Amino acid sequence: SAYKRIREVMDRQVRIVDAYKRAWNLVRQDKHFTEAEIDYMYRVYKGILNDSVRNLDQILMVINSFKTRMSDAERLAIIMRAGDRIEQNFVDLLEFNMKTGQLSLNRAKGRYEIERVRRLYGL
Repeated sequence: SAYKRIREVMDRQVRIVDAYKRAWNLVRQDKHFTEAEIDYMYRVYKGILNDSVRNLDQILMVINSFKTRMSDAERLAIIMRAGDRIEQNFVDLLEFNMKTGQLSLNRAKGRYEIERVRRLYGL
């Protein structure tokens, strides 16, 4: 079960990075945000990514560390907690992306611009 969970966590980390790349490319192209807002968004994205990498490092440390003495149950508990935190990182990223898209949509004027923003952000 630990290996299944590790695979799920790795897959989720890939999805986090993919979702970040997509959202960051959209934000940088979106004319509805100021430089200060884009800088803020960058810091939020960087924080989520850094946190997910720290959680992934915890799992890798447990997997690769044979120097650390702990039971299989302790290793599994660390893997599960770090995996849960990565899941939360993913949820946080999706929520932030949704709010960012909604903010851009709220600032859009005119039917064409509104439709363009909806298509870009998948709203």
